[in-house]
Order: sequence, then structure tokens, then C-alpha cells
Amino acid sequence: MRIAILGATNIKHMSLLSHYLNHIDLNINEVDIIYTDKYDIEEHIQGINNYYKYKVDIKEDWTFIKKAIAYYRFRPYAMKILKENHYDFVIVWGSYTGHLFKSFLEKHYKNKFILNIRDYFFENNKLIKYRMKKIVDASRLTTLSSEGFLKFLPKSEKYRIIYSYNMSIIRESNVTDGFKKRWPINIGFIGNVRFNEINQKLIKELANDSRFHMQYFGTGSEKLEVFAREILLIILHFLAALT
Repeated sequence: MRIAILGATNIKHMSLLSHYLNHIDLNINEVDIIYTDKYDIEEHIQGINNYYKYKVDIKEDWTFIKKAIAYYRFRPYAMKILKENHYDFVIVWGSYTGHLFKSFLEKHYKNKFILNIRDYFFENNKLIKYRMKKIVDASRLTTLSSEGFLKFLPKSEKYRIIYSYNMSIIRESNVTDGFKKRWPINIGFIGNVRFNEINQKLIKELANDSRFHMQYFGTGSEKLEVFAREILLIILHFLAALT
């Protein structure tokens, strides 16, 4: 079987892609990945046969609409590859990718794709929620990383929960039943920093409280750093995206 992973994002933002690859017999199946690259970097992951990268050149200060147009140009590039390679099954990474390829998936891959939802994507908008319902209904199944997603997604029997943990890391970790009470309590975020309004509320609540030590690691943390400095926080540390 030929399988394509389709994502309008960099590979490094495809959190725990290993979950899917670990359940695919790579001895009898070929897996390709079709993705966008906005960092101009080389990315590789074990188990992938062919890489199809579409370079996206965007600026951080662009409006949402302007960024969306830039990513929309990925659509004809990816559809051409999907048609030429005649994939048997597609793993669609993220809500935005699902919306971007909605009509194509409904026409060519109904019940032959998995939609993996990793984040909230404006589902409070009735039109977007309606479109998401159509995409989920056309999927073989739709995977979520938390039951909390069920609160804002359209109702469906096709949802499956896949928790964000990596068994290889857990097996190599030192497990202890003890709990040591230490101060300060460290609160860390690793990943693509989004939803700044929510993070700003959390920062305000814990501002200058010596019991807590907050750290943000990842793309987008710079914006929170500016906010933190504006309210004179002295206990927050920020690191740019780790590469």
C-alpha cells in the first residue's frame, strides 16, 4: 500500500508523527510525506520513503489572510503529487490542511484518509464548524490528542483519542514513586507557542510570584517575552525555537 502524509506545516511541527509510523508495517507499505517548509531547513524522520517539500516564504508581520494565500499555493503542488502517485491512503495533518484540501479529499479519498486534529481552529465560527463536519464525515476516522477537543468540534462517531506521549522516551526514563516538594514549581511549555491571549492571562496570574518559575520553549515565544517585559516580570525565561 502507498500512503501519503499530507501537512501544510513543517515536519518538526507534526507532533508525535511516530504514533502513526509505529502502526504501519514499513516492510509492506511505502510512506511518503508532502509538506510545507517555512524555515528553509532539511528535515528527516525514520520510516519515510520520499519527501515532497514545498517552500513557503512568509513574514511574521503578514496578516492572516496574506499568510493563508501563501499556503494556498501549496494546494495545486500537493494535489499534483497525490494524483500522479495514486496513493491508497492519506494521513491529513491538522485542521487547516483538512480545510485546504476538503473538496479534493471528499472527491478522491472519501473513507480513505485519517484526519489528525492537533489544535483549535476557529470552530466557534459556524461556517468553519460546518466545513469541519463535512471533512470528519468523509474521513475513515479522525484522531484527537485530548477529549477536550470534543467540546468545540462537531459531533461525530469517527473520533479516536490518541494521547501525546512517546513510549520510547517513557521506557528510557527513570520512574520514581516518590514526590519531592520543591520550590519553585517549574511550569514549562515546549512547542509552537500560539493563543497568546490565554498565555498572557496565565502569565499575569503568576506574575512575580516566587513560588512559580515559567519557561516557554519554541517558535512564537518571542512575542510573549515582549509582553512579559512590558509588565516587568523577572522570573520568566524564553528560548527561541530549538532546531
